[in-house]
Amino acid sequence: MHALVTNAFQYVAPGQGTIDAASGYPCEGWNHDPQRGVYLRSFTQLTAIGAWINLLANIAAGRAENPYISPKQALDRLQFVLGSLQHDQHDPDVSAKGLLGSFLGFEGNKRTGPLASTVVRRDVVDAFGERKGAAIWQALEKMGWITLEDKGQQGAIRRGPQFGSAHFQGPLAPFAGDATRDRLMAILDRRVVMVAYGDNANLSTAVAEAIGTLLQPPLVDQSAAAQLRREMEQFLENQRPGYEFLLGPNTGLLRFGWNASTGRFFGWDEQGHWKIGHSDYLVNEFRGPTMFVLLRYGLPKSTLANLAVKFKSYRLADGRLIYTPAPWEGSAFQALGLSLSMEELGQPSWKRILGNLVDIELDYAARHNLPGFLSEGYSGWDNQYTGAIGIPEITVDPNPRITDAPSLYTLGVAYAIAPDGVERLLGARWDLISQLLTEHGPWEGYNTTQGKVIQFQTSVHVLSIILGALNSASDDMARYLASRGLSEGLAALYNVGNNLDLLSPDTKAIGWTPDKTSVRVTREASGLHFRGEDVGQAGLTFVPPGLAGASLAGGTLVIRCHARQPIEKATIELDKNDPAIREAGILSSEIFLDTSWTRVPGAGEQTMRIPLPATPALSGIREIVLVVRSGEKRGPLDILFTAFQFVR
Repeated sequence: MHALVTNAFQYVAPGQGTIDAASGYPCEGWNHDPQRGVYLRSFTQLTAIGAWINLLANIAAGRAENPYISPKQALDRLQFVLGSLQHDQHDPDVSAKGLLGSFLGFEGNKRTGPLASTVVRRDVVDAFGERKGAAIWQALEKMGWITLEDKGQQGAIRRGPQFGSAHFQGPLAPFAGDATRDRLMAILDRRVVMVAYGDNANLSTAVAEAIGTLLQPPLVDQSAAAQLRREMEQFLENQRPGYEFLLGPNTGLLRFGWNASTGRFFGWDEQGHWKIGHSDYLVNEFRGPTMFVLLRYGLPKSTLANLAVKFKSYRLADGRLIYTPAPWEGSAFQALGLSLSMEELGQPSWKRILGNLVDIELDYAARHNLPGFLSEGYSGWDNQYTGAIGIPEITVDPNPRITDAPSLYTLGVAYAIAPDGVERLLGARWDLISQLLTEHGPWEGYNTTQGKVIQFQTSVHVLSIILGALNSASDDMARYLASRGLSEGLAALYNVGNNLDLLSPDTKAIGWTPDKTSVRVTREASGLHFRGEDVGQAGLTFVPPGLAGASLAGGTLVIRCHARQPIEKATIELDKNDPAIREAGILSSEIFLDTSWTRVPGAGEQTMRIPLPATPALSGIREIVLVVRSGEKRGPLDILFTAFQFVR
């Protein structure tokens, strides 16, 4: 790991061109090849800026010695980057309500927003008149330059090789005159401010961590550090209006973001209507940053409590079956994040769960001979960047996964969780990993199908290797939260639920089937018996006592049962039974149970243990609904539960 980190530092060495001189921001990445359509040095993004701020703060604090940047230089660079952030935070061309656009282009000394991804029909009609504007709108759709949304009132812009001023052909040929063409392209190619919640939350969290770093003496210049802390704190406070604006009025969830240039929230077209998207899932790279945003800005607990989480099982090479919170795309990046800043390893349930996640990643890498973890990134196929790289067994998304493009960057945070396991992986595959090391830091990863190095670099990925190995984020954040009087608030987010026995007489147990087939639930001396004669799908709903619902946070769900008939699938839905959440279409929390043992003759009684994280997302559970499916054919159902309980 030391060799990998040492090489990663070369990415920010003088002369590499990875830091924009005008702003002090890191470029998006190393690669710049216009002929291939790759321009990573022409823009940056907020998560990368946050990682750079953290690294500079750690260097300034004397924790990250390297031959390229001294502590004094790091402090000076940090002040320069902060000055750019302060400027851009008040520039309406790249920010709104204190939040920055997620991607910032470099144009000389100025930052710009990205090209528009949507166009409004009314803008075209206003520019050219009703008749001509309608004809142009129709031509754009016929050319495939736009895909109609919102009942034809907006269009998603589809840029490609045949898009642009040089391609006014076919349906657009009548409008190829210079004046019309230039005016239309000015509408299509306008710069916009696209404010995403997650990227801003990453940046906010990084700034807070940097403040915490600068609170820890000794520093080369205490006075300069104190001034930096004050300015960083003001930067965070200036973000408050943006986060409050993103808070959904009914669900209490934060919206994905909004196009500040058009006023439309991020979302998608659903049968001609625009559906606003919310940050509604727990297991992603924004888990820790969302906790920070909630604490720092005093947002309602619902921003966490209404998040969904789904659990899936994975069988290790040694035969052990373990359950884990499932990242939506199976990506190590979504499972582990880029840093552990919210004291996760000090919380027993999270330490166990994160350890399980790393065990799964290490197991999969060892079994498939991968030099790294499967995670969102460059796939090695041309210049494809995709989130579809992940472990199939722990993926929620039903679409196929890419399993031949392991990368290095999540090894940083994994090292903070399981250093010995990561060292073993690095040692076992150093023959390939050493080929990724260059004079400008490590390449992204390795495509095992092609047998080739993935020759891309992004700033946040390279920097996260260093930051993960430093493993200082949690201590720095703890120092920051203490300085703001927020330590108890963080501890409350890790409250553990109370023991709950779902087989006790205090808990209602209701059997049902979608087609009203008769099923029986009986309490016997040996346990709770659930059975039916001719069943395709059946449910068993447990209703715990108390109107507020139960908390299943931070303990283990233990299920011991004997299934006398094969079960094709079984899930447990953790239902809050909240009409507002249901009406908004928010995801539900769910456990996908392993049922393979039910199809083994003579399997006998089995015990399943599902570790649950300490999080408000698992509080207020009013119904625990087991759904079993026997497969394509109907048949008898016969399950005896001898334990179904939540244990602290």
